[in-house]
Amino acid sequence: MAAEPVQRRLQFVLDVYEKYPNDNVTLCYFGMANEVFIVPTKDGKFVLKNCFKSNTHELVSNEVALIDHLNRNGCPTPAIVADKTGFPFVEFDGSYYVMTEYVPDMTYNWESEIPEKAYRETVHALADFHQATRSFKEPYPGLRIQFLDMVACKRWLTNLYVQIEASDKSRNSVKKMSRLLPKLIALASRLEDELATHDLSVLSKCYIHGDLHCFNLFYDQDVSYTGVIDFDFSRYDHRLADIYWTSRILFFSEMRKRYSREELNSDDFEVPQDVAEQVLFDNWRMIITEYRKIAELTAEELSYIYLFVEAVPLYIVRFFELTNSEEECLEHIEWFEWELSRLEKDRQVLQRVIKRVLNDLDSK
Repeated sequence: MAAEPVQRRLQFVLDVYEKYPNDNVTLCYFGMANEVFIVPTKDGKFVLKNCFKSNTHELVSNEVALIDHLNRNGCPTPAIVADKTGFPFVEFDGSYYVMTEYVPDMTYNWESEIPEKAYRETVHALADFHQATRSFKEPYPGLRIQFLDMVACKRWLTNLYVQIEASDKSRNSVKKMSRLLPKLIALASRLEDELATHDLSVLSKCYIHGDLHCFNLFYDQDVSYTGVIDFDFSRYDHRLADIYWTSRILFFSEMRKRYSREELNSDDFEVPQDVAEQVLFDNWRMIITEYRKIAELTAEELSYIYLFVEAVPLYIVRFFELTNSEEECLEHIEWFEWELSRLEKDRQVLQRVIKRVLNDLDSK
C-alpha cells in the first residue's frame, strides 16, 4: 500500500468489509468527486471509493439506493458490496466509503480513440437511465440543487458572497470572484424572471445522472455499454439538463479530435462557426435519433433547450470552493468567465441547430 496514513485508513475500512488484500492496493483515480482504489483479494478484485461529493450519510444513502434501483430496473451498474454487518457503506473519520464489484470491461478517457458507436451507446445508456429512474424514490429528497432552480441558486450565490467578503482579500481568486458574483446573481435573477413566463410542465423530470458521458461507462468488446458509473451529481431534475450536459461532452470530445489542446486552450483561438454548427448538428441528430429509439423526446420539450444553455454558468459555479487550491480556484473562475462570455451566442446557435435537426428528421 501507499504512505502510512493512507495505509492505516485503508486497513481499517477494509477490515470493516472483511476484504484483505493479497497484492498491492492501487489508487486508480483521484479527482474532484472521488478517490478510487482497486483492491485485489483471494476472492477477486473490488473497487473502494472514498466519496468526496456524496460526503454525508444522506447523500451516500441516496447513491447506494440508486445503484440498487438501477440494477433492478434495466440499467446495469457495478453492484454494492456490503460490509461485514450487511451495511451498504462505511463511515470512517468523517469520510464515506462505498465498495462495489470490480468490472473488467473496457473504459475510455480523453486520450482514447473513441469509436462512433461508443457515442451512440452513451445516448442509449442515458435513455435507459432515465427510463429506470422514473420510479426511483430517493431516501433523502431535495439535497442537490436542480439546474433551473434559480431561488436555490441565488441562495447559494448569496452564501458564497458572504464567504468571499470574509475571506483573505489578498488572494487573487477572492478578488476575481468578488467581481464575478454580481454578474452571476444578475443572470440568476434574469433567468428566474424568464422561467416565470413559461409553463415548464412539458419538461420531463426524473432522477438524472448529472455527468453521463462515454468516460463514465463500461463497454464490451463490441462497444456495447455494459454498465454506468459515477453518480456524484445525480439528483431529481429535468432530464433535458442531463441530455444537454451529455451533448456538451460529446461536442468537446469531437473538438479534441479536430484541434490540439493548445489551440482549444488559447485565448486567441475560436472554432470556426461553420465547423461548430456542423458538429452540433451531427451530434444532436445522433442524440435525438438514438434517444428516441428507447424513449419519447418531443420537439416541444427540445424547444426549451436554450434555458439550460443559459443556466450553465450558474450550475458550474457550484464547483467553486474557497478551500480548493488557489490554482484550482483561478482555473474555475476562468472557466466561469469563458462560459458567461459566450452565453448569448451559444444559446442562439443551439436553438438554430435544434430547429434544423428536427426539420431534417421530420422530412425523412
